[in-house]
Amino acid sequence: VAICNGYLRFAQENEALFDLMFSAKELCYDDPELQQESANAHQVLHRGCAPFKHGSAGNEGTEMMIWALVHGFAGILRKCRIRPDSHLLKNIRFEDILPHLDCT
Repeated sequence: VAICNGYLRFAQENEALFDLMFSAKELCYDDPELQQESANAHQVLHRGCAPFKHGSAGNEGTEMMIWALVHGFAGILRKCRIRPDSHLLKNIRFEDILPHLDCT
């Protein structure tokens, strides 16, 4: 849950950097520093998803789905411009959905 909330906070507080990170045309994927930071970020995701029971796609599938959930929500918050005082926004929490995912 903390990883999810941290991801959202980063996306909202660092909009330009967040956009740059996910615009493939602007990045130099051969850069060693970028590769290291990408690997570090993936390790955070990997450790955060470790407790979940993995389906047929294994741990990588679980990681992809959790990332898609959080990244998609970050995009909705940023691009759809949901008002911060929105009743819906105040009541959506990762704490409400993550416990329903099967953990071992």
